[in-house]
Amino acid sequence: MWVNSGEVPGNGVDDDGNGFVDDVYGYDFYSDDGDPMDEGGHGTHVAGTICADTNNSIGIAGVVHQCKTMALRFLGPQGGSTSDGIASLDYAVQMGAIISNNSWGGGGFSQALYDSISAARDADHIFLAAAGNGGSDGIGDNNDSGPHYPSNYNLPNVVSVAATDNRDQIAGFSNYGAVSVDIGAPGVDIASTYINDGYVWNSGTSMATPNVTGVVALIRSEFPSWNYQQVIDHLYATARPAASMQGVTTTGGIANAAAAMEGGEPPTPPAAPSGLSVTATSDSTISLTWSDNSDNESVFQIERNGQLLSSTTSSNSTSFEDAGLAGETLYNYRVRARNSAGDSAWSNAVDATTDAPPPYQTILVSSESTLAGTVVAGNFTRTFDLDGSLEQIRERESGGKRNRRYSYMDHQWSLSSPSGAASLSVTGYSGNSSDGDRFELAYSTGGGFTTFCTLEVGASSTCSTGFDMPTAGTVTVRVSDTNQARGARALDSVFIDQIQLFIESNTGPVTLPEAPSGLSGDASTPGVIAVSWTDNADNETSYTVQRSDDGNSWSSLASLGTNAQSYNDSSVASLTTYFYRVLATNSAGDAVSDTLQITSAEQVAPSISLSASGYKRKGWHNVDANWDASGAAITLYRNSTAVYSGSASAYTDSRISKGGAVYDYQACPQGDARGSDSCSNVVTIVF
Repeated sequence: MWVNSGEVPGNGVDDDGNGFVDDVYGYDFYSDDGDPMDEGGHGTHVAGTICADTNNSIGIAGVVHQCKTMALRFLGPQGGSTSDGIASLDYAVQMGAIISNNSWGGGGFSQALYDSISAARDADHIFLAAAGNGGSDGIGDNNDSGPHYPSNYNLPNVVSVAATDNRDQIAGFSNYGAVSVDIGAPGVDIASTYINDGYVWNSGTSMATPNVTGVVALIRSEFPSWNYQQVIDHLYATARPAASMQGVTTTGGIANAAAAMEGGEPPTPPAAPSGLSVTATSDSTISLTWSDNSDNESVFQIERNGQLLSSTTSSNSTSFEDAGLAGETLYNYRVRARNSAGDSAWSNAVDATTDAPPPYQTILVSSESTLAGTVVAGNFTRTFDLDGSLEQIRERESGGKRNRRYSYMDHQWSLSSPSGAASLSVTGYSGNSSDGDRFELAYSTGGGFTTFCTLEVGASSTCSTGFDMPTAGTVTVRVSDTNQARGARALDSVFIDQIQLFIESNTGPVTLPEAPSGLSGDASTPGVIAVSWTDNADNETSYTVQRSDDGNSWSSLASLGTNAQSYNDSSVASLTTYFYRVLATNSAGDAVSDTLQITSAEQVAPSISLSASGYKRKGWHNVDANWDASGAAITLYRNSTAVYSGSASAYTDSRISKGGAVYDYQACPQGDARGSDSCSNVVTIVF
């Protein structure tokens, strides 16, 4: 343990004059005393991964040998406050710590915490943070679209960590983000130290983060003259590439202690590409080429009309094809190189205008789904050409008592259509049916289905229909059966040769929709901000509502249909300031409203009281949990795992495991993070 040499233990005096009494090993900001003893086990587990003693034939070995940890506690059985988290970080920096492990999360954007981490950067401090473990469903979320704090603070000294398993796959519970999460590390079934001289296996991004913290500590010890940015650059540059991390982290890799200790100079940003040239190759595609002047880039990023594309190209690339564009539209491009040290300067900027769309377009199936039935042969690509290569779909049998069962089918194909006069044709047939079943074709442009044909039996024929597409959208074609009577159980098939949609394009180029105006909000209801606006456009295909914590970095909340004029955001935190804007969209692009700044109402969380008892049956661990949440829906957690969500007041967590184990249970209002102020007390069950 780190020891404050300027403090005399237990004398009730602030001996070193730092403002804290008896802070010998750190400080407990939750209880406001000098005893930061871990009561729940989470902190002990994290600390063991970083610094557990080695070569002593006891327990586990930490990532770092001969290291010291400063204990800082600000979370307890009822969670904790952001202000205490800030105080903990400020203390760490004040007392000389240059690395902090932050295996915690919750709450919205806090300017005060942002400022504290920024000030820590000025003291050469590296802030490592867990990316988070998804929501109440236990499935990892995309932090790019739904920020998780503190890991989402966009500061250069913040390292956000995802969890991987022993096969280098991203853990199912781990949050991710191509822009907001940086690196992966083992976080599934991690053995480490625990309270009461124990050892347990835990999972979570909380367990992954100390593995990276340990690697950072190794780099700082091996290269003591490097600053925080050089250390982080080296961490990223030496990460081991992993397919599961590509596209979901900024590095695409897993922390690699061995490679990090091999040394070398920290990387420098790549040289800028040059000679960018762009050429329209169709009404929807523009090709880009450039000269690669760097030998150390990891990717190239492309900017179109001032917005970064989500697609990137690999190192040493010199070309890119931008598809799915609007016809007769001017686009502006530039390119830059990127590696772990940063971004190059931008290339030259170049314009190109897509070709005029043809008066007629042929649209093919882009995807399919089977709601009922089985694809026996081929897939939707067999519907592209009229060539006798057939996709076969067969009915499935219903459930229930045997004498009441029947066969049925519902298979659908999707086609992405521009606006215009549409002509749909489907060529195929159905097989002979022993129970007289027939199969109908229907189409939908977004509402209900319109039946336009019954397939011929045994011989291929073409069914056609026409309709208008006033705006671009999806056309869905469905085949379904007509006989679902009890006992009609024959599993009949349909055979589809071709599906085509011909569109006569509306005349004139598509223009940008008029931007929404009069954006306003109502925050009077706790937990909800109601946003409304005036619809000024007559040619939009959708509206997108976006939210920001700082007015600069925007995330999309919802995509709404045409003519929408309001949206209720029910994902807001208590007394938190948010920024909103609304985009009117069509194939020509987006028109953006003015920005609305509004602060949410205070939310008073229900008080939740939790009790639990454990027992064994045939060696299996079972726990009966009971709580009083005044009828509110809760999520019950066992350690970091959500084991129940709902409005009941009791749950039996059965057949958990065998042998010795320690489980921490906590009940939280649905949607609130484990450890939040609104959560119940923590009940520890020891077997």
